[in-house]
Amino acid sequence: FGPHGDYRWLIENFPKLKIIFGHLGVPYYKSLWPSVRNNPNVYVDISSSYHVDERLFKSSIKKIGIHKLLFGTDSPYAHGDVIKKIKTWVDDAAISENEKEDIFSNNFLKLIQT
Repeated sequence: FGPHGDYRWLIENFPKLKIIFGHLGVPYYKSLWPSVRNNPNVYVDISSSYHVDERLFKSSIKKIGIHKLLFGTDSPYAHGDVIKKIKTWVDDAAISENEKEDIFSNNFLKLIQT
């Protein structure tokens, strides 16, 4: 985000704006995640195995919540193996099938319907 990318200002001044932060908010995820968890219009995607790993994805489930996570791929830049890897993280997570579907599609569908 850098000195000109103050995400808090954006969230606070545009509370109805729907915001999706890429790559789970890396490298600023520790300070960003509370804002994601506490704001109904702020989400993160789980794209990019260069910035996000399975451990961080699992941590986001606990610290942000399933309903704030969106499946992302970085396509067309990510190759098929990376997309498959990220999908496997979700498939292998200790969450219900409904929660997996929330990450893969339902969360995004809810986001665009409201």
